[in-house]
Amino acid sequence: MKADTIQKLMDQAYARWSEGMGPDEFWAQLSAAEEVAVATGNLNYQVENGGFSQWLGNRYATPASVAVLRATLARCGEPGEAGLKILNEFLSAIAWDQGEYDESALDDEDWDTMQAACDRLSSAFYKVNTAMVEAVDAYVAATFRLPA
Repeated sequence: MKADTIQKLMDQAYARWSEGMGPDEFWAQLSAAEEVAVATGNLNYQVENGGFSQWLGNRYATPASVAVLRATLARCGEPGEAGLKILNEFLSAIAWDQGEYDESALDDEDWDTMQAACDRLSSAFYKVNTAMVEAVDAYVAATFRLPA
């Protein structure tokens, strides 16, 4: 997958992560372009490696990252819209409410239903993620003033 701009911005952002810096502090110091790159890259890497349940469980699904992803994917043509549709279906399946998600509130039946949705939507994501990430990469390169 070719996503050079996203990868460069992620590397640049994570190079500034220092010991003791929490996720909120890290997120607060990102530029707008870095926010898009980090949110997109983390979604892609986490879902590719362990599905939507990993992205959620590793706490990459935050109100800030979800907001950036929703706004960005809506601007990235059909590949972005395909990714956005899957993301929104996932968020609906886990009853996402502005980042309020309580795994412990699920009974066994709810848990099984959520896991089945995660598996189905992760499989759907694998069919669109390469084109989606490339579309976001092109959007970032065309939209933001980036250092050479």
